[in-house]
Amino acid sequence: KPTSTQIPTIKPTSTQGPTATPTPIPKPTDIPEKPVEANIYVSPTGSSYAKGTYEDPLDLQTVLNSNSPAKPGYLVILKEGRYSGRFVSNVKGGVNSPIIFAGEPGKRVIIEGIYKAGEQVHALYINQSSWVEFRDLEITASSASRNIMTSGLEINGQNTKIINCIIHDTAQGIFSSSSAINNELYGNIIYNNGFYGESEGRGRGHGIYIQNKEGTKRIANNILFFGYGFGIHAYTETGSIKGLDFERNVWFRTGASLEGGSLTGNSDGLLIGGLTPVDSTRVIENYSWSPTANSRNVRLGWGSTVNNEFIELKNNYFVGDIYVQGYWKDGNVIGNHFYGETNHIGKKEFPENEYYSELPQKNKVVLHANEYDPNRIDLIIYNWEDKNRVSVALDSYLSVGKPFKIYSVYDLWGEPVVSGVYSGGAVQVPMGTKKPVRPNGYPNAIKDADDPGGKFGVFIIRSE
Repeated sequence: KPTSTQIPTIKPTSTQGPTATPTPIPKPTDIPEKPVEANIYVSPTGSSYAKGTYEDPLDLQTVLNSNSPAKPGYLVILKEGRYSGRFVSNVKGGVNSPIIFAGEPGKRVIIEGIYKAGEQVHALYINQSSWVEFRDLEITASSASRNIMTSGLEINGQNTKIINCIIHDTAQGIFSSSSAINNELYGNIIYNNGFYGESEGRGRGHGIYIQNKEGTKRIANNILFFGYGFGIHAYTETGSIKGLDFERNVWFRTGASLEGGSLTGNSDGLLIGGLTPVDSTRVIENYSWSPTANSRNVRLGWGSTVNNEFIELKNNYFVGDIYVQGYWKDGNVIGNHFYGETNHIGKKEFPENEYYSELPQKNKVVLHANEYDPNRIDLIIYNWEDKNRVSVALDSYLSVGKPFKIYSVYDLWGEPVVSGVYSGGAVQVPMGTKKPVRPNGYPNAIKDADDPGGKFGVFIIRSE
């Protein structure tokens, strides 16, 4: 449990002060539309002796091995189905010529980790791989008993990317170690990960657990909700926390998979801090939601005597408390909207922000295009006005005559909440029509205040 024996301070950045170097926005590598033209196909029933064609697919582990038939620049399509086991990736792409592993377009492709005592405990362990991307996959664990389930992914390989995946019901969603230099986590939907730690008496296992020492890691456009531990947990005791870019992520009710957990104050949506200094870290245009303005939300710093270096906090929309610990040499805090208590960060030091002690009164709608999928738009709705339907203008994102569907993140493979052909102007999005997706084996979780109901929603808009 954190303590605060010293009054922490963040000094405002001077005009000529240091700034973290923004991560360049990558140019997406195109994945062909149907019919899929890939270099290699794999399937759950594939063989190590197969040709790797659509009709005669390889098995997944063969293509992940260091002696993989996949070469730099290859596209590997995972055919529809459930890939059960524990997979280890050592395959290597080339500089700016990655090997892309992608789910078959329009199909449900699941990597299901099966726990086995004494063996590696990840559904997908990215070990010695470099210049490799994993896209459009669903990653989960097979067990409903949360004390004997695999984690989702562990990433140690350099220049790797996890793009637009769905990661749920694992012991921990993603762990990105300091070895994973220049790792990118983009557009992932992460929920209901973690477990209850009997000895600690609290939820454990996080949506994203991340550390970094060299290069810059980009954590962008991810959607994190529910779970047992924290949403994003950038923490270390003896390692390093620097060179991290957090951009346009949204999190809500982290900790709620443990009944009442997000209300009792055991889980932050975002923690950046540990027992070593934070440095060169940017938190830009992120979003959080809570039913009250005084829920646990964001924590910057951890140890009360740690001498942190630089952080940039810009254009965020945070509902819930912001807590600062330790000492900070420098910071650029500008353009933020804080709805909640701001401990050790205030208007006197940082006047170019908005500070509120109560929840907003007016609705807010946020739309984000997806850099890697031109047919996906993320939609965030803050329904402070408690309307049954919220008007969403899509003129800048959809062309007239374009078929589209809007899915709740609670029901990504079910029926859309809205579908049709876009005729211009605003679309009316119904609120609270989908029940929260509960953790496997725990039907009584996500209740009462932990359920946003119609007050808040995150949706995926798919166009055709």
